[in-house]
Amino acid sequence: MANGVVLLLLFHLLVKSSIASVAEGRSIYLVLMEGEAVAFHGRKFDPNSSSMDHAKKLVDSHDQVLQRTLDRGSYNKLYSFKHVLNGFAVHTTPSQAKKLQHSPGVKLVEGDRRTRVMTTYSPQFLGLPETVWTQEGGDRNAGDGIVIGFVDTGINPFHPSFAYDILNPLTSNISHFSGACEVGPQFPSFSCNGKIVSARFFIAGAQALTPLNATIDIPSPADAVGHGSHVASTAAGNAGSLWWLTASIMDEPVGWHHEQVAVYKAVYPTVGTLADVVAAIDQAVADGVDILNLSIGPDEPPQDSVTFLSIFDIAMLFARRAGVLWYRLLEIQALVLRWYCLTALGVSVMPTWTTMLAKDAISLSGTFPRTPPYVEECQYPEAFDPNIVRGSIVICTFSAGFYNDTSTLTAVIDTATVLGFMGFILVANPSYGDFIGQPIPYSVSGTLITKVADAKILSQYYEQQTLRDARGFVTQFNARAAIRDGRFASFGGQAPIVSRFSARGPDFIDIDRNPADVLKPDILAPGHEIWAAWSPLSALDPILTAKASFLTPSMIVSAMSTTATKFDNNGRVIMAEGFEVRSSYAGNNFDFGAGFVNPRRAMDPGLVLSSVLHNAIMKQTLKTIRFLCSMPNIDRFAIRVATGAWCSQSLGHPANLNIPSVTISALRRSLTVRRSFKNVAMKPETYVGLAIPPNGTTITLHPPWFTIAPDGTQDLDIEITATQSTNVFSFGEIILTGSLNHIVRMPV
Repeated sequence: MANGVVLLLLFHLLVKSSIASVAEGRSIYLVLMEGEAVAFHGRKFDPNSSSMDHAKKLVDSHDQVLQRTLDRGSYNKLYSFKHVLNGFAVHTTPSQAKKLQHSPGVKLVEGDRRTRVMTTYSPQFLGLPETVWTQEGGDRNAGDGIVIGFVDTGINPFHPSFAYDILNPLTSNISHFSGACEVGPQFPSFSCNGKIVSARFFIAGAQALTPLNATIDIPSPADAVGHGSHVASTAAGNAGSLWWLTASIMDEPVGWHHEQVAVYKAVYPTVGTLADVVAAIDQAVADGVDILNLSIGPDEPPQDSVTFLSIFDIAMLFARRAGVLWYRLLEIQALVLRWYCLTALGVSVMPTWTTMLAKDAISLSGTFPRTPPYVEECQYPEAFDPNIVRGSIVICTFSAGFYNDTSTLTAVIDTATVLGFMGFILVANPSYGDFIGQPIPYSVSGTLITKVADAKILSQYYEQQTLRDARGFVTQFNARAAIRDGRFASFGGQAPIVSRFSARGPDFIDIDRNPADVLKPDILAPGHEIWAAWSPLSALDPILTAKASFLTPSMIVSAMSTTATKFDNNGRVIMAEGFEVRSSYAGNNFDFGAGFVNPRRAMDPGLVLSSVLHNAIMKQTLKTIRFLCSMPNIDRFAIRVATGAWCSQSLGHPANLNIPSVTISALRRSLTVRRSFKNVAMKPETYVGLAIPPNGTTITLHPPWFTIAPDGTQDLDIEITATQSTNVFSFGEIILTGSLNHIVRMPV
């Protein structure tokens, strides 16, 4: 009897455990393992048999850890990271993930985070002379031998930005690069044409997290968003390849730039995961890209670790350690392809079309609710009388739905497409004030009138031309309008201005928003309303290495930073857009970093900040680890876990990291930090230092001046003393002026 009770109890517990296991939802976890990745195993990384053998051993070790630690059927391994990281991504339950944390050989288990996108070639706006490519080897040699990898939403292979000049085939040597062309829907085999030299896609994380939409979540490198195509063409597209710009605006021929494109699609319209992004980074480094662009990132800080020690950040650190130059375009958001202007109200020599207000064209017999999304905002095709709106321009109104973020411009476009509008106009509403309009590629003609004052002018014209009966119903639509191509290049007005959606500082160490002793953002660059490639699906709303190939990634970053300007084209401090509509304020380094990029000056920076050339990349990586070890209250074991390096040395203070800025999150009394410079000019030069201290401080430079030989190095000690107490950040700078007209600026 007792045995029966025991068996019954065990059965009950097993059933209860099974039910709990079934009820427990699965998530994605990133796991970091002990042992070196392929890129750092042995003297040099290359795709030879030895490296392949080591990669296979790592994959086998990942499988063994999972098999011996987790319950059978409780997990699905998504990826093995083996080139810059030794680890894997797994889809499993929280309870199973806890088991992994205590498994031998496992260093770190971190919950995955969602990712999001964060962002024509503009030589005139950047102030580049027309002869810049000629000076640096000729337009035909621009980007020669450079492969740029793009971890993003994919690419539109049919866009002329990525066309291949069959009459002048590329002869550059990219033997250091080995990629692959993964074909699939909307991405045929000929997509990899010589300009696009490799294309891969990473979708396992997205598929594990949520059901995908087969129409837009395309399992191929094809771009269903547009962001990836735009970023790729901005950085490496053929110049002047937007034929409609070339013909009507630029009046210049296509330039076949020689940078070659490697695509790593890792973000999808429905969802993006860090698992897919890290897998893409890992593969890009293995393929041998020279430069890696990441205009995407996590949508939140890690929950349980310092930001700098997350697996995502470690992957970026180790990619640089492997010799890959990183850059991130953070200001890209709304991008112009079809952005139209309303014109010719009334009389015009252009064809015009009947124009009507949405609420005057609704179906009187419809059963839909008479709410703003239906009546004013053009969100639902069933609200309209199709016989009235077909072939007409319909005026939609910004109302409650847009104000509450429940209505979208995409829905307006869909309504216009379904019902055959000739075009649409979305106008401001006096009840809600001006709105912020960002152009996106439209599949139908359309324009936004974002100011109430301008919308009133249109409303007055419309009412004057529209006949109504005694009840207010329209008896005759007489208003006429045309929507014409509104794309024209304009370099007038105040510029640059920091976009309201651009990332702002300060940088934070953790989810509690404790500030770090590092300046972010680094620099300001064009990224808003850029003419460049896009994807027709659109499911969602200059290279310095050619000039100075001997420079390390950190030196290139330094060159761009120290030659940037904090002044706009009117000679005033760069303005930054505020949160409120049409608001702005004088920016500071937390808005624009070191300033607006100046490629012409960056090609000849005079001094750069970096290690000496011998084994410079490894030394810079070690300095970064010493920076981590210098952070206050840091868990040194966590650094060992994440980086594989012990904190045998530190920088004394995090602000001693040799970067082209000085940031001190909390100054008590006095602090001296050091910066080390290298002369990359061809002649000796004498530099005189000038310090403009932040409010409440003094700065003394040691030495105040110095002479530096070509390839020579010079240390500069910067003594900063607090003279008054304050609880806010303030800003200054250090300026080194050279006798050969080089000027080196560092924000403080």
